[in-house]
Amino acid sequence: MQQTGRILFVILFLGFIAYYFLGRSNEPKLEGVTSASFSPNMRCKAMYRIKNEVLAFTTEYFRIDTKTLACRPFDSITDSIQALNVTPDGKHIFALATDIDTPYFVDIQNDLKESRQKKISLPEFATLRTNWLYSVLVCDNERLVLINPKRMYTWKIKDLQKDSAFEFENVHAAGCEYSCFAMRDNYLYIGEDREHYGGKLIRINLDNGKFENLLDKSVSDLLFDQSGTLWTINKLPNGDPGKICVLDPANNQLKVISSITRANPDKNEAKVALNWDFPVTQFQKLFLNDKNQLMVATDSQGFFCFDKEKTKWTRKGPNKIFGLEAFEKVLSLEDNKVMVAGHINNECNFMLYDFDKNSYRLLEGDPNQVKER
Repeated sequence: MQQTGRILFVILFLGFIAYYFLGRSNEPKLEGVTSASFSPNMRCKAMYRIKNEVLAFTTEYFRIDTKTLACRPFDSITDSIQALNVTPDGKHIFALATDIDTPYFVDIQNDLKESRQKKISLPEFATLRTNWLYSVLVCDNERLVLINPKRMYTWKIKDLQKDSAFEFENVHAAGCEYSCFAMRDNYLYIGEDREHYGGKLIRINLDNGKFENLLDKSVSDLLFDQSGTLWTINKLPNGDPGKICVLDPANNQLKVISSITRANPDKNEAKVALNWDFPVTQFQKLFLNDKNQLMVATDSQGFFCFDKEKTKWTRKGPNKIFGLEAFEKVLSLEDNKVMVAGHINNECNFMLYDFDKNSYRLLEGDPNQVKER
C-alpha cells in the first residue's frame, strides 16, 4: 500500500513538472525590467525609429536604446517641441519648436550625437498668426507635410533649403481630430476617428492642395503595404471591435478583410466573425514587420500576421500582452522584434518583444517620480 502511494506521488509530481514546463511553454519569458521616471497618467503620442534608438513622445521626448532599454531625454532641441517626425530611412528628424512663442522649424540630420541642425524657413503667415498647439508633422523619404488646424505646408525634402513651402488651407479645420496618416505618390491620406460620432478618410493632393473626402467612416489606423495597398482599421459606432479593410482604388470603397461583431444575448445574436478564427478582441494597430508582412496588434489576443494568399491570420507570439490595458503605438524593429507603448494602471510602459525568443523586456514608468532618471 505504501509502495502504491509512493508511485502515485511520483506520477503526480512528474505530471506537475510536465504541466509547469510544457503547458507554460507558450508564455513569454521576462528578460528584465528597466525603470524610468515618467509623468503619471501620461500616454505615448508618437514613436519613431532611428538606428538603434527609438524616439518616444509622452509629455516629453525620450531616447530609448533598443538593446538595453536605457532611457534619457531627447535634448537636441531644448525649447518646447510642438511636433516631431522622422523619415523612414532615419536620415532626417524634423522638429517644430517654439522660442518665446515664436515657432521655428529645424532639420536635425543623421547623427543625434552631433545634433547638426538646419533651420527650415516658415512662411510669414505661419510665424505671425498661427497657433501651433495641435500641429502635426508627417513625412516619407521624399516629402514633408506640416499640418495645422488652419493651414498646411509641404516641402520636397531634397529642396528644403532652397524652396519655400507650398501653402494651402486646411479646409476641414480639424487637425486635433486627425488620428492617423499615410503618404504615397504625393498624396496624403488622413484617417479621422471621432469614436461614436464617426469619422472620415481624406485624401490630399500635395501638389495642388486639393482635398477629397473618400469615406464617411471612422478610421483609427491606416498604412500602405509594400505593394501599395492601403489598409485601415475601422471602428463601429455600436462599440463592436471593428474591422480591417483595404481601399479599392477603382471606386474608393473599402473592402472588408476581417471583422468581429460581439455576441448580443439580449437579441439572441451570436458572435459574427469574418476571416477571424480567434476570440473576440479589439483591432488596435497595423504595422509591417521586418519582412514587410502585415501584422495587427490586438488589445487582448496579442499579435497576428496576415497571409494574403490564404486570407488568413496567424498568431505570432503569446495570446496576451503582459497586462497592457491598451496599445498606443507599435514600432517594428530589426531581428523580428517590436517596440510597444502602452499603459498599465495609468502608468506608461514600453515593451521590447522578441518573436524569435518569445521573450520581452519592460521599461516601466514610476508615477511617484516625474523627473529625469
